[in-house]
Order: sequence, then C-alpha cells, then structure tokens
Amino acid sequence: MKPVIQAENKGLSFKGNPEGAKYVIDIFNEAFFSDGKDAPNFIRDFIFNIEVALQDAGHLDENFNEVKP
Repeated sequence: MKPVIQAENKGLSFKGNPEGAKYVIDIFNEAFFSDGKDAPNFIRDFIFNIEVALQDAGHLDENFNEVKP
C-alpha cells in the first residue's frame, strides 16, 4: 500500500499518492519557476511542504532527489 502524502499551506492542500504529489510539484515548478519566473512565498512553501512529506515517506532523499526503488 502506498503512503498518503499530505501537505497544506495558506489555503492550498494536497492529499494523494506519491506519484500525484510529484506531478503537482512538476506542474507548479513549470508554472511558476520556468523562464525565470518567481512564485509567491506561499506557493514555494506549499511545494516545500509536499517535498518534505515525500522525504518523510522515503520517496525523496535528504537533497530532494528521487529515491529509486
């Protein structure tokens, strides 16, 4: 059974499987950080909270790199 990844910050929340969490991170990164853009603090904090939840579940290492099974 896959762990449930949960994160929230200032009105944004995520609850789902690790693959969905990684997808949300990718979408936010593409929308807010591509082409030299910058995101508001609450978006950066939300993404960070998802990444920490993925670390806690063993899907990212201490440097936020994906852990391969």
